[in-house]
Amino acid sequence: MKAKPWTKAERRALDFAFSSLLRRAEKITVKRLGERVAQLKDGESIVLEREGNLAEEARKIRNGLYGIKACILVRCMVKVVDGKIVITRVGTWPTLGAF
Repeated sequence: MKAKPWTKAERRALDFAFSSLLRRAEKITVKRLGERVAQLKDGESIVLEREGNLAEEARKIRNGLYGIKACILVRCMVKVVDGKIVITRVGTWPTLGAF
């Protein structure tokens, strides 16, 4: 028995579900990375080896870290060095006191 081909709506639904799973997995990965960055001391770094467009990956990581509670007060630098993504903790942002 031959399998029936996917309809356009079914393909679109599968694409959406798959991309949703990938986004969720990416968010979990960035959250774990954010927790690791928050535990670093000033000047320490994490080096990641990724494939593909490293500038795009670094941008995604940088944007993801900005939205994580663990990294709110952490100043970090994300850049591409020698084909690797380097995340360096630079310091902490000063906390605002009450007026």
